[in-house]
Amino acid sequence: MKNSPTFALYEKQIASILEAIEEISNKGLSQLSSRYLLFAIPYIKSENNNCRREASRIVGNMAAQYPDMIEEAISPLLDNSSNEGTVIRRAAAYALSRIITTDRYAQSELYDKLTDISNKEEDNAIKNQYLKALKKASKVRK
Repeated sequence: MKNSPTFALYEKQIASILEAIEEISNKGLSQLSSRYLLFAIPYIKSENNNCRREASRIVGNMAAQYPDMIEEAISPLLDNSSNEGTVIRRAAAYALSRIITTDRYAQSELYDKLTDISNKEEDNAIKNQYLKALKKASKVRK
């Protein structure tokens, strides 16, 4: 089923829906309920890169609003942080950088994990995204 043309069309439609949700959550066009966040989280693990990217960005956009609801997104985001695709790593960095600046996660073991990831990251734009977030989070840690 996953390799069928119907499934590919379905994933393309989901990617479009996620893109719309990401735009709304990014621009603050409307206060989105946690249902949109819960809808997006499973797609962080999608085989469709557009779904992965948009779902990751939604989590990043909504992390401060719903910090207690993003726990299950962290592991797949960490997995995506080592993806060979720059777009996927950038989206993971976007989300993880916003998560680490929340009070709940700034003082967690996630801080050390992101420090390790940023040290290994070769793309300067992605690396700088982590470093900027870690700097913000370090102020909360004190």
